Amino acid sequence: MNLVLYVTDLLLKGWASYLTLFIMFGALVGALFMYRGEHLGGYARYKQFIGVSLLSVVIASAISAIFWFIMITVIDTTILDQMKEVSVERTLKAMEKMERIFGEIPEEQYEEAIDQAIDKAENGKSLNVPWVNALLGFFGNLFMLLPLAFLAPVFARKIRSEEDTHLNQNE
Repeated sequence: MNLVLYVTDLLLKGWASYLTLFIMFGALVGALFMYRGEHLGGYARYKQFIGVSLLSVVIASAISAIFWFIMITVIDTTILDQMKEVSVERTLKAMEKMERIFGEIPEEQYEEAIDQAIDKAENGKSLNVPWVNALLGFFGNLFMLLPLAFLAPVFARKIRSEEDTHLNQNE
C-alpha cells in the first residue's frame, strides 16, 4: 500500500494514513471470510477469529516495517527529510489557523512554536536511524491495527442457525 502511495506521490498526505487503515481493515475482514470458508466450514463465532485476526495484524505490521526499512534505506533515502519538512509546514498551517480563530498570536509564541517544530524535526536523531524508525513503525502499526483486529471478527462471523444445523443433519 505504501509503495502505491509513494509512486503516486500521496505518501506524505495526511489523509493517506486513513485510507491505508480502511484498506487494511477490508483486507483483514476479507481474510477472515476466506478463513471461515476454507477452514471452519462456512461458520464461525467471534472467539474463533480472534487468534487469526491478531496474528494477521502482527504479520501485516511486520511486513509494513520491513518495507518501510527498505523504503528509507534503499528506495528513497530522502523520505525522512521530506517528512520533517511536511511536519514543519503543518505546524505553520496550524498556527495560521489558530490565528484566524483566536485572533493575532503574539510574535514570540508564534516563533517559539515554529522553532520547536523545526528543532523537533532536525534533532529527532533516533528517528534518523533506519532500524529504529522501522521498529517504531512496527509498534505504531500494531497500536493502530489492534482495535481493528478485535472489530473485524464482528463483520466476518457467521453463526450456524438451528435451521442450518437441521438441514445439514438431513443431508
